Amino acid sequence: MAFFKKPLLRVPVCTFACGFATAAFQLVIALLLGADSFVFSDFYALALPLLLFAAAGWFFMRGLPCKTLLLSALLLDAIILLADGLEALLAMQGITPYVTYIFTLWPFSYFSTPVSLVTVRLGLAPPGAASYLLPLLPPLLFAVFGLFAKSDHTAGS
Repeated sequence: MAFFKKPLLRVPVCTFACGFATAAFQLVIALLLGADSFVFSDFYALALPLLLFAAAGWFFMRGLPCKTLLLSALLLDAIILLADGLEALLAMQGITPYVTYIFTLWPFSYFSTPVSLVTVRLGLAPPGAASYLLPLLPPLLFAVFGLFAKSDHTAGS
């Protein structure tokens, strides 16, 4: 648990935990109810990530300064870029380890799903290569929870 207490790792660890738990939950539901009966709904694609984002931000990141959260988010963005590159490399080799991808690479970009859905549905999806930059935005939004950090500058006023 000491590993999780490092502020620089909060955004990547929380994002991965939320994505992994959701993927595992969806897999269990599909196994219990049958893969054909499991329908990917808007709740799992939009509402659940937003609820988990708010909960993770409020409970795990609220006391951290914005600068620390931005650095942590940039670390996650680097991981997302590496994961996307690895996925593309595996796809070029003809290797599509879906289960491996769902439980290792996808959880890092978990919170990008609602952003992608909303932009596509509103017709605001960026064209071509710019769409690959869209998953880099949600981790940076965790810095909003840094606004709730107590500042030492206001203590003396």
